Amino acid sequence: MIVFSGAVSDNARFFMKKLEARMLIIVTSIVSIIFCIPIVLLCIYVDWISVIMFIPFVFAVLSGVFYRVIPTDLKKIRMPTKVSIMSDIMISSGKDFEYGRYYDDVKKVVDYGEWYHMVFYFPHKIVYYVCQKDLITEGTIEEFEELFKDKLVRKKLKGKG
Repeated sequence: MIVFSGAVSDNARFFMKKLEARMLIIVTSIVSIIFCIPIVLLCIYVDWISVIMFIPFVFAVLSGVFYRVIPTDLKKIRMPTKVSIMSDIMISSGKDFEYGRYYDDVKKVVDYGEWYHMVFYFPHKIVYYVCQKDLITEGTIEEFEELFKDKLVRKKLKGKG
């Protein structure tokens, strides 16, 4: 068993905020497109002037989403305080959440130097699996890397912006 426990650094918090924002934008865009296409087609079929009146509504919805994505105080972001890794299941828990994922759902583990980020296959995607190296309380980094040796990818962050 490998356990990472404690508060993650500000760099990891900023990284998770960017991931969360990216996921929110993608999901909202897909849902908006799915709902906007039939409405626009209906407006064109009924009256093309309706499209002009519909455009401000779409911009209002999208601007509300992008306003939500603007980085806020890093201390208010939902962060994992404990990530437990057993041989076949991983549990990430924080103040108000707990998620479990299977080892087979892991697509890759990205090593950013200071921490690891686990990336999962599609319906199991989640951003709350950040394991900061200096917060390991059970097991060792070598055991962690051995467990994920075929899925480990080393990357460097491009910067905070």
